[in-house]
Amino acid sequence: MKNSKSILLFASILAIIFVFASCSGDDDNSTPQSRNIKYEITGNYSGRLTVAYSDEGGNSQTIDVNSLPWSTSLTVDSDVSAIAIAATNSGVNNPGRTGETITLKIYRNSEEVKESTATALENGFIELGISYSFN
Repeated sequence: MKNSKSILLFASILAIIFVFASCSGDDDNSTPQSRNIKYEITGNYSGRLTVAYSDEGGNSQTIDVNSLPWSTSLTVDSDVSAIAIAATNSGVNNPGRTGETITLKIYRNSEEVKESTATALENGFIELGISYSFN
């Protein structure tokens, strides 16, 4: 039951991130912009994480990450208006420890464009999400 609530909460947070990230601007910029993206998770969190991130087409991909640091790089399609990454612990069987941290970063063309850090609660629970909109 506790694991189901955790997954439901994570799914809700992720849905909110993707809804806000998918909003498109009305700017008509005819100059193509490079969309080389790198997602990165660092920190000392010892639990297993479930990570969801936007892929090349703006679709959500979900993976399990067993240890940090973790990263992946991709080139996002030109019709994608925004991207996001979110991480949460993978249920009650593999929690981290109180006070451990994760930092999520999004890089565009090797330049950091978004960063945020979260700290695990008393029960080892941790969750964090960030998004980035293309101009």
